[in-house]
Amino acid sequence: MHATSTSANQNSWNGRYRLALLILLVSIVAVGMIVSLAPPVPQGTPATPFSFPFGQTIELQVGDAEMQGLQARRDAALRQGIHIDDDDSWAKAKLVEGAQAWPVRIRLKGDWTDHLEGEKWSFRVELRDSMVWHRLSVFSLQSPERRGFLNEWLFHQVLAREGLLTPRYDFIYLKINGKLLGTYALEEHFAKELMESQGRREGVLLKIDESGMWDARVASLQNPTFPYLQRPFFEAAPLLPFQKKHVRTDSLLSAQFAQAQRLMLQYRAGVSKPSFPDSLVFVTNGTPVYKLDQVFDVALIAKQYALTDLFAAYHSLIWHNRRFYYNPVTQKLEPVVFDGFSGPTNDTYIPYPFWGYKLYGKSRDDAAYRDATSVNVFQDPDFVREYFRQLERYCQPAFLAKVLADLRPAMDARAHMLRSEYWSYTPDRATVVANAAKISGILQSDLNPDYFFVRQYAEGEGAAIYIRNHNPLPVEFWADGQSVNEAQLLDANCSQKDQKEAFFKLDKGQKIYFRVPGTAQRRVLDLR
Repeated sequence: MHATSTSANQNSWNGRYRLALLILLVSIVAVGMIVSLAPPVPQGTPATPFSFPFGQTIELQVGDAEMQGLQARRDAALRQGIHIDDDDSWAKAKLVEGAQAWPVRIRLKGDWTDHLEGEKWSFRVELRDSMVWHRLSVFSLQSPERRGFLNEWLFHQVLAREGLLTPRYDFIYLKINGKLLGTYALEEHFAKELMESQGRREGVLLKIDESGMWDARVASLQNPTFPYLQRPFFEAAPLLPFQKKHVRTDSLLSAQFAQAQRLMLQYRAGVSKPSFPDSLVFVTNGTPVYKLDQVFDVALIAKQYALTDLFAAYHSLIWHNRRFYYNPVTQKLEPVVFDGFSGPTNDTYIPYPFWGYKLYGKSRDDAAYRDATSVNVFQDPDFVREYFRQLERYCQPAFLAKVLADLRPAMDARAHMLRSEYWSYTPDRATVVANAAKISGILQSDLNPDYFFVRQYAEGEGAAIYIRNHNPLPVEFWADGQSVNEAQLLDANCSQKDQKEAFFKLDKGQKIYFRVPGTAQRRVLDLR
């Protein structure tokens, strides 16, 4: 009887084991089929006002010789440690979607070799013969991992909602010569369609030439003693237009580029405009230059910095990731924001809770994170006020709640698509919400009146008041009888070398008010 029971139990256990093994094998096969079949996006998926061919399957058909050339360039980049392209980097190919095909040329894309590891290489794709595909003439393809999966997509969506220029960014399935490589992030490149899709008139898109920097980095990898950081590749870098041939052959765009270049270079070099009265000249290190709002759209630059803080997307602020659009209507430069995230996780890059913390009138020591103009925008009072006003607005719970609610269906659809390959992926909404709460708390708590140095001198029935600010945030002060537009702005962390003071002559009973610049909460300075 005992033997029979043991045998039955063993048979039962074997049966359960076989069933578990069968379920495991079926699951593995099912996951493989999900990835290989590239399931379509669920029907009824809501589009966003800032989206393009999401969920489509496209194919690049590349000839054997061209593929061998790309392979050789990829192998050379892996040996070198950095990928550098040139005019000979391109290979002819076809872009196929369904029954349609477009002639294109492609090249490898990305500076660091993480873009070339494994089978999921990154590509730049350019339509030939003046053709377009889904209103694109040139775009990039890269693994979603390279930009933090949905982090970059959400960043682009919010930038566009706030009126900032940013490339269209979404997800597709990619095949190369019939082989499915899985999900790819498709990012618009810098061409006229970027401006037109976001309601701007055709103008010039610019960048700061980074080729010297990458050449220096290659030299430093080959020779560790090479003084890479001592090379002035940033200061010497020329400004370049995108679509150079088109700009040079179009007289109107060529003139616009000349004006944009003049503005940027004069601002960067510190050359003043002689007709400016002294009161309008913006000064850095004692050198007069163009006032910030004579060159840039200050409101958009302020939004750029504030949104970068909200998302901790600081990779976009590195000088060689900066792009600009010369708006021929306003005759000012606007930021074009992209590449906020690098890799599957994003380092914040700065040892502060946000970019403007302890920063008004100061400079970052790290040359890579200087403003692309080589001048610190936080030296401009109008920028500082607008930046903190927008930072406070973006970090309010109501702002993010509406954004995430509006975009949730589209975000969930893209997460569903990404899980066809990255089966455990879950979009991270909590981090940006927590970051907003942290910044909002700092704006309210890190302005301590105990860190003001106040001197009072009696003058008749009133008093003369001198104030210094030793808080980690800038402060503006104004008195009864003044509007907030007349407020005096003091730097954060007043030092022994920089002892700027706010000064007031008060009548008896008058009060002084203070706040973080541009923010809603005002407080009364205790003068007892």
